[in-house]
Formats: sequence, C-alpha cells, structure tokens
Amino acid sequence: MDARNCFDRCRAGGALVAGLALLAGGLAAAEPAQPRCAKDALDEWYCAVDARGVAVRDNLGVVLCSPGRCVEVEDEWQCSAVSGGGAAHTPDGPVCEGGCRSPRAVDCERGEPS
Repeated sequence: MDARNCFDRCRAGGALVAGLALLAGGLAAAEPAQPRCAKDALDEWYCAVDARGVAVRDNLGVVLCSPGRCVEVEDEWQCSAVSGGGAAHTPDGPVCEGGCRSPRAVDCERGEPS
C-alpha cells in the first residue's frame, strides 16, 4: 500500500471516528431543549415524572413522557430510555442513548410546570 492510499483511508476513518464520538457525546446538546411539561388537547398539563425527562404530544393531542429526549420519526416519537439521555436523527434512523423507545403516558404526572 502506498502512502497516498493510506492517507486517504486513514483520513476517512478518522472522520468516521470523530463523527461517531460527536454523535455519542453530543446527542443532548445537538438540538434545542425539550420541555418537561406539555398541555394535552384538553388544555390539561402533564409533566414527565423524571426530572430530566421530556413531555411530547402525539398526533391526537395526548401527552406522553420519556426519561430522555425524543425525536419524531414519521409521526411517531422515539425517545432515549435513560434519564436525560439524548436522541438524534441520523441517515440510518433515530439514535438514542440507552436505546430508543416510545414515550408512555405512565411516565407522566398531572400538574403544571414549576
């Protein structure tokens, strides 16, 4: 292998490693903060039980909560399964710290934001 081929291959590999590190380390910082509380279709407030969690509204106006950040994929939410965890869109689909899961109503409590 000549030096030019190694340079190109090493540079591409380094960019891949740097991109993966940025994605893993910066999921939560990559997008604007999401709220812990949200109003449903009937103007009732619901907040994530987890203090670092988020509340989102589904397409019917129902508030669902998750311990970590969420991304919307084709009218469905995918959220981090860990407290305060990040979530991001990638060309291969959503990536979430601790794995992706759907938000759930049981992870919400009724009440106004504090």
